[in-house]
Amino acid sequence: MKTCWFHSLFSLAAYVLTKVSVTVYAGGTMYSYLQYVQSYIAPPVTVVSLLGIFSKRVDAIGAVATLHSGLAIAAIRLSLEVFKDSPEIRSSLYQIADMNFLKFSLFIFLYCIATTNLVSIFSTTAMKKPSVD
Repeated sequence: MKTCWFHSLFSLAAYVLTKVSVTVYAGGTMYSYLQYVQSYIAPPVTVVSLLGIFSKRVDAIGAVATLHSGLAIAAIRLSLEVFKDSPEIRSSLYQIADMNFLKFSLFIFLYCIATTNLVSIFSTTAMKKPSVD
């Protein structure tokens, strides 16, 4: 119950970011916009689902960490893409924002695999350690 406000705030921020990005992309087709958003959201969900089925090593802590970090990366990428024509964006951020969305979804997929496995490994080893009293 303590994190209920966090989820509500995060959902509100995602909603506002989506509304702003839809307004900016109103000149383009809605289908291509939906493909962009889907390519940012799908990799964390796919990784958690597939590794949850096929790997015995993955636990809930790794899955939640992957979903949260994947959503944060997707929100950052989407906001960079919205403001990529702004002169304030530096060159490295512009390169990330200008990258093809399919290539970015591959990178986020590989990142999510690594995050799920690493967090699951370190969380289970921390739980299995005997406490010294």
